[in-house]
Amino acid sequence: MMVSQVNNITMANNPNTQRVPKKSLDMQDFIQLFITQLQYQDPMNPIENNEMAIQLALFNQVDQLFKINKTLDTLVNMAKSLDLAYISNLVGKKVRVETNVGRVENGEFLGGEFNLDEPVNYLEIVIKDDKGNLVDKIQLSGLKAGN
Repeated sequence: MMVSQVNNITMANNPNTQRVPKKSLDMQDFIQLFITQLQYQDPMNPIENNEMAIQLALFNQVDQLFKINKTLDTLVNMAKSLDLAYISNLVGKKVRVETNVGRVENGEFLGGEFNLDEPVNYLEIVIKDDKGNLVDKIQLSGLKAGN
């Protein structure tokens, strides 16, 4: 026991030892913190049983949150993959995109923006009012990729 304490002191006082801070804590860090707290507690006033139970319950909650976070990351990645797979099936087909983005003043369509990943030979923009009535049709051709 005495040797490990001496080694720890030697490591702590070594000026060449550099610690790289972590960006986030993981479960192992919380367990290490708990063990350190137990090692350095006052022997005349040890941690109460109910406090120990509360801390262990908190560790369980932290562990569950890490698992939930990992599961959510997996779900987000799956959703992105499904979106790409769906969109790739639309290449070369007619598509309809409904949006409420555009500039209209006094009943006149002043413009909007869209982004094309690839050049398009023909594009028809159909503008309808909030009741679905046709307001205008804009036919564009020879569009380059971009905005």
